[in-house]
Amino acid sequence: MGVISHITFIVRDLEKATEFFTYIFNAKEVYASGNNTFSLSKEKFFTITGQWIAIMEGEPLKERTYNHVAFKIDDDEFEEYEARVRQLGVDFEEPRSRVEGEGRSLYFYDYDNHLFELHTGTLKKRLERYKKYIDWIMLIMLNYSIIQQNLYKRIGANMEKLKRVGFFKELKYASQNDASIHDVMSNIPCDYEDKILEYLNQGSCFVVAAGISRDIMDNTVIGGLSILSDGEWAWPCDLIHYVKRYHVKLPQKFIDKMVRRQFVCPYLSSDELAVVSEKYRTRCI
Repeated sequence: MGVISHITFIVRDLEKATEFFTYIFNAKEVYASGNNTFSLSKEKFFTITGQWIAIMEGEPLKERTYNHVAFKIDDDEFEEYEARVRQLGVDFEEPRSRVEGEGRSLYFYDYDNHLFELHTGTLKKRLERYKKYIDWIMLIMLNYSIIQQNLYKRIGANMEKLKRVGFFKELKYASQNDASIHDVMSNIPCDYEDKILEYLNQGSCFVVAAGISRDIMDNTVIGGLSILSDGEWAWPCDLIHYVKRYHVKLPQKFIDKMVRRQFVCPYLSSDELAVVSEKYRTRCI
């Protein structure tokens, strides 16, 4: 099999799409069907650094997703291309979190809900950086695990079990024995919702995972993956999003604890975080 033959985008307005591709990507127009169509509708062909791009008149995408096409640019061209995109006035998409050395990216939409990326990195560099990052994390986890076990033996054995909240069974990292998010969703904000969100945001992070989390309802990107705690309860950082967007109800015991603390989440020291992490691994309920 050879390289990609061509990429086709369905657009509402061929002329606006032409402006988009020629202005941002320096696309060279090589064909315009006019009314003499050979395909499903009017179309135009372009080349972008040798890649055949087709645009065809029709109904555009109804909604935006993370599906996208990425073009390679040099790092010293980044600001120039960013200025082009901004001058055209199209919508930007916030870039996802990245590890250092992965390269920079611009994400933006055309007029028909197609997502494009201009990226300075390469596959080779990304794989090398991911390997270094994974090796580094594994070494830290090994050392940290030893520290956790010693601390847990010293000060954590008699502490209460860690309570889990917000681990809905629809989430990839939850259990099928966990509650369903559909059972706790509401159209009405709960009492103290703003203060509850503040408390959840103040939680101390004790688990971080590579990758991104997505909304289980519409697959939009939420952010990074981590687990937070106040020393007694543990919750995924996604819970903040679900409380804010879907007004999910939290256990009353958890809310009562927040009220008694006047919605100030306690700060956990490194030793306390080590104990929390070990409790999460061995004594979570």
